[in-house]
Amino acid sequence: MSTGKIHKMLIDVTAHDVHNSIMTLDQFMRDVNLTDMRLAQIIGRDRSTVGRYRTRKVSPPGNIIVKLLDLSNNEITVADLLPVAK
Repeated sequence: MSTGKIHKMLIDVTAHDVHNSIMTLDQFMRDVNLTDMRLAQIIGRDRSTVGRYRTRKVSPPGNIIVKLLDLSNNEITVADLLPVAK
């Protein structure tokens, strides 16, 4: 997927998507018994980075978002991967 398409996906996230998402990364990982370490190995990131994605402290880059959406069979939405505003 091109950077332009990923950027468009991020822009297309609406307030409706943010409030009515299907599943968070944390919920998905719990449902499939996936640890931070194992997901880190799968997506090629550090365990601590996955923890920050899971707790929504930071948003993953576009290529990692695509991997996470594919891994979850789109059960996770792009909105679920955006950081939570403080």
